[in-house]
Amino acid sequence: MAGPNCPKKKILILTNLDVWVFDLNSRIAGAGHQVVLNTLLGFANAGYEVHMITTSRLHSELPPIHDNVHIHRLPLPWFDLCQKLISIPKYALRKLRSFIKSTGTPKRPRSFVDFSPPALWYYTYYFFRPTVARYAVKLARRIGGVDVVYGHEVVGAIAAETVSKQLRVPLVTRFQGTELSQFLDQPERLMRCKTHVVALRADADLIIMANDGTLGDQVLDFLGVPKKKYRFYIDGVVKDDVHRPDVDVQAVRKRFLVPDDCLFLLYAGRMFYWKRIDRLLEVAARVKQDFDDFRLVVVGDGPEMAAVQTLARNLEVTDHVRFVGAMPHGDLMDLMNACDVYVSFHDLTNLCNPALEACVCGKCIATTAIGGIQDLLTDNVNAVVCEPHDDVDGIAKRLLRLLRNPEERKRLRDAAFQQGKTKVKTWVERMEMEVAEIEKTIASSGASRT
Repeated sequence: MAGPNCPKKKILILTNLDVWVFDLNSRIAGAGHQVVLNTLLGFANAGYEVHMITTSRLHSELPPIHDNVHIHRLPLPWFDLCQKLISIPKYALRKLRSFIKSTGTPKRPRSFVDFSPPALWYYTYYFFRPTVARYAVKLARRIGGVDVVYGHEVVGAIAAETVSKQLRVPLVTRFQGTELSQFLDQPERLMRCKTHVVALRADADLIIMANDGTLGDQVLDFLGVPKKKYRFYIDGVVKDDVHRPDVDVQAVRKRFLVPDDCLFLLYAGRMFYWKRIDRLLEVAARVKQDFDDFRLVVVGDGPEMAAVQTLARNLEVTDHVRFVGAMPHGDLMDLMNACDVYVSFHDLTNLCNPALEACVCGKCIATTAIGGIQDLLTDNVNAVVCEPHDDVDGIAKRLLRLLRNPEERKRLRDAAFQQGKTKVKTWVERMEMEVAEIEKTIASSGASRT
């Protein structure tokens, strides 16, 4: 950390994400997960002068978040033009398919995304990387040099590797987890995901991999990344903001149309393929057959929203499930503190930030044994953790028993609260760990600002 008579250290962060990350259609400041925001604040509060270059314009009207944080938004006009031109035939083709498709076939959200198409690699390596790198090098020289380059997520890491070599300063890459873990038992398929593999194997001095349950440490090991080069951290939580014991529960229930005589279930997350909202809705449909007194509020937006809403109608659960879209994190925390049960039945992992926040709030949690969730929660000790994770009937039976047993909900709620107090770190604590490692990296490199 810089002393009173020392110049601030400067960190240059490259990413295609925004301060709040959610979905291309979600331009609500504060909506989505808080990783980028708390990373920026962590460096700023440690005395760094933070410069973030992003190609995102979702929050281009964002007011300053800290005196030490400077957001540089790099427009990509040629990319935008290509996207518009491509969208015209895509739109016509989609309309044609819709016309000829049988109307009796129900729409369902996707449960798989292909990360191996060459287009992703060509865009990242031959367009994003050189375009951002040129801008980053000019910016670094204009501000008097930087001490470290920080590549955030896949495309940011690939661009940052080029910039760090040109500026001759240390490179840190940061990942919020990895979707490659689903292919650990299919090595050839994993290696075909070239963009992700190259990013994880970037010539970084330090790699920060989030322990979000997606087994990022195992993926790095598989790719031959030395253990000494990476750190594996669980994200933090702003506990003073998340835990709100004085929230007006009745007002929240009224706002989201949850009757007083119904149990209030909550889910929060992006409408994305591995979040498996279809599984959540199928569980709700089965529970509804035997237990009518519940309402499920689903917070979030994303590419699968239309298909998810169609599925809800087909399953006839629209009277029990309310989709409220994206919302600022503060409003979500009111919901979290007011709900009776937090539910999450993902693929890949359930150790996502809302699960950490549910623990800190002392919520009864119903989830499934996938990814690293069992690093935080233990079945029948501080949560209901169903196994196997994709058995809809089994999940519904466990959830039904939980909803019918108020004493069990209280026992699990109290145990989850204790787990949140002892196991979950604050974002300040979490970022102190990362800053300390970056300080060591800068010191050991011996590089000077360029």
